[in-house]
Amino acid sequence: MKKSSIVFHTILAAFASVFFFSCGGTTPSIVFMSPKNGEEFCKDEDISIQLAVADVKGKEVTVRLYAEELLLTEINEGNYDYDIPAGTIEPGKHTIKAVAETKTGKTGESVREIIINNVNFQSDSFVSFSNNTIPPQWKATGWNITYGGVDDLFCITANGKDNIIYTPKRCNKISFYLKGWGLIQFSINNQRIEEIPLGVGDFPQPWTRYEFTFPIGLHTFTWQLIFNEDFPISRNVCLDQIIFSTVE
Repeated sequence: MKKSSIVFHTILAAFASVFFFSCGGTTPSIVFMSPKNGEEFCKDEDISIQLAVADVKGKEVTVRLYAEELLLTEINEGNYDYDIPAGTIEPGKHTIKAVAETKTGKTGESVREIIINNVNFQSDSFVSFSNNTIPPQWKATGWNITYGGVDDLFCITANGKDNIIYTPKRCNKISFYLKGWGLIQFSINNQRIEEIPLGVGDFPQPWTRYEFTFPIGLHTFTWQLIFNEDFPISRNVCLDQIIFSTVE
């Protein structure tokens, strides 16, 4: 092959390479860092979206975020994090889709399924029953549960399978105080976590703090008076100063 022909083909190959990256471009790769697939949120909770877009050889990338077909936002900066404001998405199961697009029209996408629950959220929340209010997400079932009286406390005054105090929260740590006389069963998502004996004989136990940690998520917490041979009758156990929190 003549030298001039070799030079011509070399120049042609280089031009084709430049043309490919200028006009064809690289398909962007986009992945969700959060939320996790199937993650649950509360209806009044912001939904934190974190996205990672792979290197596309320095080309500018626009990211569009959708809930089903509803466009939530368009991001043209290098930081592809976004908080979906609370109330933007109705309660229920939803598909969140992120689409990355280069100026040359190359696209990549990623999806996540999330669930919006029809309950409220309080981050790092503190609940005290001495303030004359009961949060709306708290429920009490059974005729032996009282609110008010001395110090306006939330109390179970006799044991029974229908006498339960419960509330849904999103967190991974809880602490609370109990006092009284009886055997309290503390459960998370209907799974017994611990049976807590309070008081000995006729002597009620003073306020005592309890703390539990568990995987982060939306959980239902239940306090219920039960009985066994050591506590044939459980009575008058009060609950106060609960802290729900999310910790690393």
